[in-house]
Amino acid sequence: MATPLRGVTFEEYEEVWYKVYQCMQRYAKKKNFVLYIDYDVYEPFNGWSQVLIDILNLEVLTARLVAKLRRLVKRRPGWEIMVGVALDEHLGEWPAMGLRIRADEVIDDLQRSYLPPKYRSLAFIDARPGTPDDW
Repeated sequence: MATPLRGVTFEEYEEVWYKVYQCMQRYAKKKNFVLYIDYDVYEPFNGWSQVLIDILNLEVLTARLVAKLRRLVKRRPGWEIMVGVALDEHLGEWPAMGLRIRADEVIDDLQRSYLPPKYRSLAFIDARPGTPDDW
C-alpha cells in the first residue's frame, strides 16, 4: 500500500530535490554548453513530499537509474519521485506516461506501444502496472 504524500518544509524538499538532481546528473547523456538537456528535475517547491522529473531522452531511462532513485526514496519514507516521459518530438502525440517511484514499489505507466522498439522491453524491479487509483 502506498504511503500518501505529506506536507514538507522547503528545507526538506530542497535536500531531497538536490539528491535527485545529483543522481540525474550522473546518468545524463547529452549536454548543451553547461546544461544537461535530456532530463528536467522540476525545482518549484509545491509543499509536498514529491519530486517531479521529465525524461527528454529515453537513453536516460534505465533500470539502473530507477533502482538508484528508488534507493534514494527508501531513505526518505513518505517521499516519491514522479518520472514523466516528455520527448519534444512527440509532445501532443503521445499520451501521458511515466513512473511513480516509491520506497515500496514502482508504478509503471509507460505506454510501451508508443516507445521505439528498443525501449519497449524496459523492466523495473518491484514494478507493477498503474491503475486509475494510482493517479
